[in-house]
Amino acid sequence: MNLNWSLLLDVIMIAMMAATMVYAFVLNRNLERLRTTKAEFETVVQKLVTSVGGAEKGLRDLKLAAQEVGSELEGHIASARGLSHELQFMIESADSLANRLSRAAESPAQIKPPADAPKPKLAIAPTSSVPPPAAPPSGLFGSRPVSTTPAPKTRSRAEAQLLEDLGRVAAARADQAEG
Repeated sequence: MNLNWSLLLDVIMIAMMAATMVYAFVLNRNLERLRTTKAEFETVVQKLVTSVGGAEKGLRDLKLAAQEVGSELEGHIASARGLSHELQFMIESADSLANRLSRAAESPAQIKPPADAPKPKLAIAPTSSVPPPAAPPSGLFGSRPVSTTPAPKTRSRAEAQLLEDLGRVAAARADQAEG
């Protein structure tokens, strides 16, 4: 019986050695796949690092471009605000001038120029494009005829320019009415 126990132990040892060899073979193949996958993983990680670096550079460039455009836009906004204020001043001045002209058209004898108003250097000459009226026209604000008294001699440059422009508009309307 001694022989049987020894043989049985040898068979068990051979079976265990065979199982160990099969396990070592499978483990070797898995380690080989792991090494291959590790090389591929390193390549992917390297590409990812390169992509992240490019994205960071793109973000920095985008940030700089946004700052440049923002500062340029702020300049345009400041300029527009200044122009808006200037335009508002011009509108208020034109309103005031229109009111003065309206009052002058209604009662030219009552309007007196300010005492400190400078004497105009620009004389208004009748333009050849404006035909003389056939009959005295009625007033702008009613059926009252226009006064034949001479207009006050002191006019600002803006008033003179406005009167010239009104003459051109009247001539253009007359041309349109004829045509």
